[in-house]
Amino acid sequence: MNLVVGGTVITVITDAIGMVTARAYYQQLASIMVRWLPGFLGVAVVLGIFPLVFVQMMYRPVFMPTLNLLGGMWAMAFSAGLIGFGALYGYKHWRDSLSHQPARLLCIGFLSIFMFLVVVWVFVTTSVLMLNLNQWSSVQNAGSWSVLSLPTLLPRFGHLVLAAVAGMGIFLVCYGLSMGSSRQGLNEDESKERYATWIIRYGVAWTLGGTLPQIVIGPW
Repeated sequence: MNLVVGGTVITVITDAIGMVTARAYYQQLASIMVRWLPGFLGVAVVLGIFPLVFVQMMYRPVFMPTLNLLGGMWAMAFSAGLIGFGALYGYKHWRDSLSHQPARLLCIGFLSIFMFLVVVWVFVTTSVLMLNLNQWSSVQNAGSWSVLSLPTLLPRFGHLVLAAVAGMGIFLVCYGLSMGSSRQGLNEDESKERYATWIIRYGVAWTLGGTLPQIVIGPW
């Protein structure tokens, strides 16, 4: 799930940088990452069932009432997940046909990012409400959206999203380290080692970008 959320953010931003600057490294990496993401999403959906069932078994007295209180949000999360899923596949399969319309392609990518962030928001909201039983009555009386007033909701959301970005950054570092000596996907005059080094540095930059802000969000 970290690779889906963080990977979608990094892929679309990398693609945008490549389109604006016309730098081959960004374009090449974005084209590779966009092929990874649907597979990551399929694995996340399948493997995500087990921890969700585990939480239901361990915390049923607080988990099930929380689901009932946030029923509308969970319906929204389900819809957002389907839209994000479709947008992600569209971003992959329409990449070539929309190459002459980069703005439209990026809009599809950013739609996928937004939808996945909605899913993350609902999961975080559920976790926060499970930890604040004293807020159940106010949520029941004022509606599920009153949970947005909980003070820990925003920092927990920021922590999770930034951690996903850092996790994908670490994945890019590992990918760069494992590239080997082949020249697949590169021009003949480009060095594979140079490209791999760039990916490692790029992954480190995203890892730090997702980690260093935690110095503020953690105490918050």
